[in-house]
Amino acid sequence: MDAQQRWMEARKDAEEGRYAEALAGYIWFFQNSLAESNRHAGPRLSYLIFDWLNLGKRYPEALQALYKIRDEAAGSLLEGKSDRHAFHDVEAINDRLGRLDLTYQLYMAIRDKQPDLAESCANLALPSMIEARDFQLAATVMGDFEKRVVQACEQVNYHVRIDNRRKYSWAPVRWADVRQCSDHLGRTLRVVEGCGHHAEAARLKALAFSLIKDPSVRRDVDDMLRNPHRRPVAHKSPKQAMRRYRRQQKDKKKMEMAELARLGHELRHAEKFA
Repeated sequence: MDAQQRWMEARKDAEEGRYAEALAGYIWFFQNSLAESNRHAGPRLSYLIFDWLNLGKRYPEALQALYKIRDEAAGSLLEGKSDRHAFHDVEAINDRLGRLDLTYQLYMAIRDKQPDLAESCANLALPSMIEARDFQLAATVMGDFEKRVVQACEQVNYHVRIDNRRKYSWAPVRWADVRQCSDHLGRTLRVVEGCGHHAEAARLKALAFSLIKDPSVRRDVDDMLRNPHRRPVAHKSPKQAMRRYRRQQKDKKKMEMAELARLGHELRHAEKFA
């Protein structure tokens, strides 16, 4: 059984009330999945933790186990025994728990003791700096504000262009693209304003909207900047996309049947007068 199957089995255990078995599966995936493949890196720090927290609502031992993993990783970092990957684990867990303050405290402690490690973790700690309103430190980490804005817009333009080439795409894919763009822009603008440069923040926002090519994406990014918790308007829901795909397949089949009928008619006509 590979790592993905182990995770799916743990999910099934959670759904069917085998909470201890589910927790064991989640712990195994968190600790061992990267040894199998780096493709598990993203899901390990996102969907897995989401599943883990859901399990914790019904099985408190799951939350205690997650806290223990986080605290052990933080302790190892402070002792100089771990690297950026361990900090990423701590940051991701704290982010899902809504405890960015703990990430900021850890980063500042590492910064005092291990400046090289802190430098490698700075981008990961950036959201916690902003949440702590340490805008000067965040500005130092960000560097060129305009470059960050341009990169965020170029990235969303690229992903939207790729999505538009597909026959159909899931709404969550588009939502993720808009979410990522608005997060980057929102953080940049908040830091610029936090440093007291309000005119520069207005200029960068106008620049971003001039660079985003799709009008609907511009609208969704603007909506999300105004209300970060709002879900952007999805052009096609998964059900709508599937219905459209099925209609296309049905129409294609009808055309093929009509063509076969036409060819059959011509063949019978030719045989009749042969």
